[in-house]
Amino acid sequence: MYMIIRGPKSGGKSSIIRTGQHLMFGKSLHTLPTSVISPIKLDAYKVGIKGCPVLIDDVTNSRFRYLKDIVKSDDALIRGHNINHGTFLITTNDGQVLDPSVIKRTLVFTIPNQLAEDESVKRDSSFAQLQKKMGNALYRAFLHRMFDEIDAFSDYMVSDTKKMDGWFPDIFKVGAKILQKVIADVDMELYPSIKLFTWQDFMGEMTKSQKAIYILSALFDDYSDCFHVKKETDSLRVDFSTVESKQVNKFLDMLQNELPVSLEPHMIGNVLQLRYSKTKEVTGIDFQKQKDFFSRISSIFRGD
Repeated sequence: MYMIIRGPKSGGKSSIIRTGQHLMFGKSLHTLPTSVISPIKLDAYKVGIKGCPVLIDDVTNSRFRYLKDIVKSDDALIRGHNINHGTFLITTNDGQVLDPSVIKRTLVFTIPNQLAEDESVKRDSSFAQLQKKMGNALYRAFLHRMFDEIDAFSDYMVSDTKKMDGWFPDIFKVGAKILQKVIADVDMELYPSIKLFTWQDFMGEMTKSQKAIYILSALFDDYSDCFHVKKETDSLRVDFSTVESKQVNKFLDMLQNELPVSLEPHMIGNVLQLRYSKTKEVTGIDFQKQKDFFSRISSIFRGD
């Protein structure tokens, strides 16, 4: 029901959503104000909106604190037997630190793009003209086939057969197969970007951890002295207790929440503790600082 698109301003976040709306409905839909992100207000929209992806644009960190309670509660929908609810697409220039319970229940995409202000305005105008020419024929053909698949999909979900064959309810894979078939049936070229996406591509741990892995690597580039490896205990300690930077501390909180569980991230104050072997495997970095000549000679004699 929820998707978060985060990244710097002027990166095309809102344009992506408006394009999706044009391809689905032939027009852009109304944008909701950020004030609706509260447990009480959003419940009314959950029930009232039927089957539409609605944009909530430029949400600030102060509003993100409400998401934990919102995404965990479907009581209003369950009470009303509401199966045709809306979905909420949230864009933000902030959103660096998301609660683990939010990450678990939402689609999270990070867009690192950013255009200069004048370039952004110029491109936005031409892109809007292109969007106006977009129709929804592809989406209607997709839906026509998707309804039948979803009926069969739902029946199988409640059957006992799935317990026998290890079946997994991958709605992304079903949708990707149908989209490929619709395009192939009208002899259109199947571009490489239209591939067989699966649940792992959207909700898998490594997918959700990409931003955190990138930031950990970038922090090592800038603050390698803060990284301490202890091979005998398979630990990597990232110690920023002496670094005076609010931005770095915010990154540490995000790393604890979004790094893969296999890295065993654990925060104590401004120190992040990780499992070294797994962190090395995931990032491709050994986190060994270059030793000076005398240190290397001492290591050789110690047998390191």
